[in-house]
Amino acid sequence: DSITLLIFEWYTKFSCSTWLTKYWGKTVFDIVEQNTYLEVDPSKSENQSLDLTENREILKSLCYSLLKTILKKLQKSPKPLWEFATILTNYTTYSPLQFILLRFFAPALEDPISYQLSSKKPNKQAQRTLSLLSEMIVNIANNSQFLLQKMPLDTEQRDQYAEMMDEWMEEEPVYGDPETISWRIEREALMNLTDFI
Repeated sequence: DSITLLIFEWYTKFSCSTWLTKYWGKTVFDIVEQNTYLEVDPSKSENQSLDLTENREILKSLCYSLLKTILKKLQKSPKPLWEFATILTNYTTYSPLQFILLRFFAPALEDPISYQLSSKKPNKQAQRTLSLLSEMIVNIANNSQFLLQKMPLDTEQRDQYAEMMDEWMEEEPVYGDPETISWRIEREALMNLTDFI
């Protein structure tokens, strides 16, 4: 419900921002300080000379870098983060990792000051870039189950993935632990999904 989501929002802002800033702070700082503008929508572009195709590729690269960095460090996040997310997913159709992407990582890019990713208010262009990155993360989270099925894998990767899935089905559940197989499968797979943004 809305109260639970509000509690999660406040918890991530005050208890997890330092951890997030450690891995995302430099990228967000550069976007804000350099007023980086990576528009991809021709109808919203303030500069007709912008190469929107190139901007999209840069955004995808940034998104991939942010996700790869933070997903690899997820086990170093404050422990209650994934426990909290696991509890909350009992009331949603999302996995714990989807929930964290949608309710923590994406909002942090939209509002970098509140999440201590920036001490300076982004100008209009930098904010647009951060919003586009946030939208990409939301898109990945919302479509992750579909995208996982479409992820290109070679034969060896498919065998490994199938083996992990078999282990997952037999695995004794460990409360909220992001190093269990279910988390690892989704986390490792999501690192490959930016090709579908």
